[in-house]
Amino acid sequence: MAGPLEVRRETVLGQLVEYHRQPNNWCAWTPNLPTILVGGPTLEDCRRRMLESIPWHLEALAADPAPRQRRHRQQRAVTDIT
Repeated sequence: MAGPLEVRRETVLGQLVEYHRQPNNWCAWTPNLPTILVGGPTLEDCRRRMLESIPWHLEALAADPAPRQRRHRQQRAVTDIT
């Protein structure tokens, strides 16, 4: 499987965002908020969706940080086994 055709990085609302251009669309994710992944037909669509997703995600984490803590414990456990 080939990698993205193009990668762009920028800061959005204080979060690093990576945009990956694929043959038929764009996708974006935040390395520091790994559960955010958006896609769209254009780079602008991804930017708009990321602008909508980051505040929602941060509000959810502030309301209930436990799911993120559990996920990190699970990732560490898997890393320790391999």
